[in-house]
Amino acid sequence: MVANRSEWTPTRLRSLLSQDATYGIVTAGTFVRSGVPMVRGGDIKAGRIGRDMPHVSPAKSDEFRRTIVKMGDVLIALVGYPGEAAVVPPDLEGANISRAVGLLRPTDELLPEFLTCYLNSSVGRAEFLKPSAGSAQIVVNLRDLNNLYVPLPSTIAEQEDVARKLLDADAQIDGIQALITKKKAIKQGFAQELLTGERRLAGFTQAWNSHTLSDAYEFKNGLNKEKRFFGIGTPIINYMDVFSSPYIRPNSLAGRVTVSAVERSNYSARKDDVFFTRTSETVDEIGMASVLTDELANAVFSGFVLRARPKQDLLKPAFAGHVLRSEYVRRQIMATASYTTRALTNGRLLSAIKLDVPPPDEQVAIACVLSDLDREIEALSLRLDKARKIKQGMGRELLASRVAFA
Repeated sequence: MVANRSEWTPTRLRSLLSQDATYGIVTAGTFVRSGVPMVRGGDIKAGRIGRDMPHVSPAKSDEFRRTIVKMGDVLIALVGYPGEAAVVPPDLEGANISRAVGLLRPTDELLPEFLTCYLNSSVGRAEFLKPSAGSAQIVVNLRDLNNLYVPLPSTIAEQEDVARKLLDADAQIDGIQALITKKKAIKQGFAQELLTGERRLAGFTQAWNSHTLSDAYEFKNGLNKEKRFFGIGTPIINYMDVFSSPYIRPNSLAGRVTVSAVERSNYSARKDDVFFTRTSETVDEIGMASVLTDELANAVFSGFVLRARPKQDLLKPAFAGHVLRSEYVRRQIMATASYTTRALTNGRLLSAIKLDVPPPDEQVAIACVLSDLDREIEALSLRLDKARKIKQGMGRELLASRVAFA
């Protein structure tokens, strides 16, 4: 059982280290194919150290021999992902670190896993990142780390108990993330096969017909208004409403704009309209499609998106939400985009996009299969969010000391 937090002693971190916290190789020079691995700030994430790291020459590593790491050392990212910490595993003993990484070498009084859990917790980060709050770039300062006060349980057994609970919570989070990754891969594979006709669902044998988007939709640019008109008024479909999901849910729209009756009529948004992102910094962010799922009285759409209004019942809305974001449609959209200072698409370019269209009943069946997978992924994402909140709460409960920090 974890000791009562009031019994924990806030202890200056430097007194629990065998040497001052220090950083690594300042100038790495030319990387070599076979040499000494060098851990960078970006290699430390979610309590682990990645393995896709560069190698420096043995001579360069020896020049910074004070930061050659040992099993059980704790590494902390000073920049990049500032504050991310991890324990050095056995297979990385003998590696070195970059200028963007801090080395913490605990004494026998401090369990490395306990220190890492504290540094990665919201409680710990609030303390050692406090000095850089409000700065343009958040960095971890070694002096502040050395002077950090850690709420220290009275025994190693208590430290082990706390670390085990938090690491078990991390393992649960990792398990859910792995399931999400697996489900997304399954869905991507199914979508690629089902949306191109490479795989057919049982009972469907009728031929698919080739069309362009001009057969299904007529396109229109959105509404441009001065900034002063935004904030109140009628709902408006904005760039992120379209980009973030294949379906626009009316109750999720936060944007409001004041428009005239003529503008409301000219830039209306109706159920089953499809909207495409029109312009962005990069090509892979334009032409993302989203279908309006329900009627939305008086809504309009912004100039950063395009409206595609159905001309006929060629693409079922649920199917459109999937196929218009499919890999083979996205490739065409990106290939035809224009680019000056920003990436752009327009109604003329989108009208020429080609796709093979199954019969209506097969469209509905395909959409059901893919939507079921989406719901499974969404349910897992909710579980992940809950697990993260539980872990965060555990961190506050287990690591926040009642004794005031010095």
